[in-house]
Amino acid sequence: SQKHTLGALSNANPDLKWERTGMFNVGLDFSVLNNRLSGTIEYYDKRTSDLIYDYPVSTNRYPYGLMTANVGDISNKGVEITINAIPVKTKAFEWSTTLNLSHNKNVVEKLSNATYSVKYIDEASPELSGNHGVYVQRLMEGCPIGQFYTTNGLDMTRTAHHNTTCMTPIQASAPARPPSTHRTRTAQRWEAHSRSSRSDGTTR
Repeated sequence: SQKHTLGALSNANPDLKWERTGMFNVGLDFSVLNNRLSGTIEYYDKRTSDLIYDYPVSTNRYPYGLMTANVGDISNKGVEITINAIPVKTKAFEWSTTLNLSHNKNVVEKLSNATYSVKYIDEASPELSGNHGVYVQRLMEGCPIGQFYTTNGLDMTRTAHHNTTCMTPIQASAPARPPSTHRTRTAQRWEAHSRSSRSDGTTR
């Protein structure tokens, strides 16, 4: 005969709740020269709090070694500018152009509190053969979200999880997302013919 038992698979947290997000947004639209020059300027500040994560806890106090809790805070601030211009406009020919500029700064504001604490959170495993448990991104307080990390320029997948003499402190290498982007679109129309082009770029 088979016996079946019921039991908890994780620690219970009666204080667990939904994550919260708030956003402040302000913008300005303008148009001059009979709509030959127009655009928008927008500023935003987005805050997400009570982020959920599995924090290590003592098994002397809890049945399992992890507790799901609301602790983390992150922020996203940025400016977006769009400018539309018509430098040339006649009955037979029109040239128009649009420029879009954006800058964003995201920061991990908090990962720990008095009850639950971690120095950092490793994520984004490349899942390469022979490199189990190696990650290439790290979340840390005061740093951008998804910061790429290497070991002083060395191949992290080869050195990060081996305790050898070549192991060096992990250093930040580059953000996962560029903080600034720009896009330009230009178009020309001559009678029944038209042509357009676009260019995109980023700044780290």
